[in-house]
Amino acid sequence: MDIRPFYTLYDYKKLMVARIRYIEKKKLYDIKPMFSEGFTKLENKSESLLNLYIKYALTQHEKYSDKLMILFNELYLNEQVLLEQLLNDFSDKSLI
Repeated sequence: MDIRPFYTLYDYKKLMVARIRYIEKKKLYDIKPMFSEGFTKLENKSESLLNLYIKYALTQHEKYSDKLMILFNELYLNEQVLLEQLLNDFSDKSLI
């Protein structure tokens, strides 16, 4: 079983959190706390997904497979909503 896609997903979420922190630190854009908290939760959830996949790869228990699917779906839906809200916030504040 190839674990690289799960590491890539986790690294992507970490990078998103790092970008938001950079933008906040440099005061390039006023990012609402709900976005930084939301992306941090996504990062944590992707780390849980990675760890659960490692556990599944080692044990091959069906219960971990079901949890993986649920967690992956939650991650996808949460990120979709968060990104949509962030884009709406950008367009409301008009970056130009």
